[in-house]
Amino acid sequence: MPCTDVSRSRPCKPEIKLIATDMDGTLLNSRGQIDESFFGLFAELERRNIMFVVCSGRFYATLVRNFQRIESGLLLVAHNGAVVQHSDSEQPIFERNIEHKLVISTLQQLFAMNLEAEVYLAAKNTAYVMRPSADFKANLIRHDVDFVEIPSLFTVKEGIKKIGLFQKGGLTATTVRKVKEAFRETFECVAAGEVWLEMMGRNISKGWALAKIQERFGIGPENTLVFGDYYNDLELFQQAAYSFAMANAPADVKKAARFVAPDNDANGVVRVIKRYLAEDVEFSSSIGKRDFA
Repeated sequence: MPCTDVSRSRPCKPEIKLIATDMDGTLLNSRGQIDESFFGLFAELERRNIMFVVCSGRFYATLVRNFQRIESGLLLVAHNGAVVQHSDSEQPIFERNIEHKLVISTLQQLFAMNLEAEVYLAAKNTAYVMRPSADFKANLIRHDVDFVEIPSLFTVKEGIKKIGLFQKGGLTATTVRKVKEAFRETFECVAAGEVWLEMMGRNISKGWALAKIQERFGIGPENTLVFGDYYNDLELFQQAAYSFAMANAPADVKKAARFVAPDNDANGVVRVIKRYLAEDVEFSSSIGKRDFA
């Protein structure tokens, strides 16, 4: 919880040791770009020994490319927690596949449901797709996802991190309800964007992965600051005393966070971190005020 300076009867500056952020809709602007100012800020975080972690539903290879300018590397959480690996390492800290038999039975059940959504399989670095629509392919390309078109998803032998659905025009309440009801005993099912529904193994989430990182490095929630904008970030919020939803997030996602940051097109992540790093007391005096925008 925030510290308090009793002598002045107001919160004092927290000691942040770990900052974690989502990517799409959070660190990335609406054009899918990282603001140039972030890279200078990252160097300052390194200088101050503040760990920076990316927690995303994106593929591991995509995240590595996103941050290839950072020569020292950084810790990446991909596939909503199914992969935790440093970008300059060949060995993961944590990695979990969905059991192959479960992948097959899930595909059979999904296709039998006649959903108005396209199904894909997500390996660590590659998406496997079957007869993808033009809109689906355009979205994969826009999100810098390496994908392979194959005649049947049932033939994929590579380890699968998550099973995903893409619904043109946006996920409908019916699709989300049907999938969550059908697989509530076997998968964590989360909306990861307006058109994406993602199915991970039980207990896999960004929050679970961040908890493992906190445990590994001896950092508590009281020393953690996180950013997110969508429903797959809710567990992330639970692992930090200083949780920020972006101003562009849905209302119920903002309600779940302690604070609201400026939106992703206003470079909200960088702006909040800079306020924290500043030598003045602007960040400290704002603790207790929900809206930082």
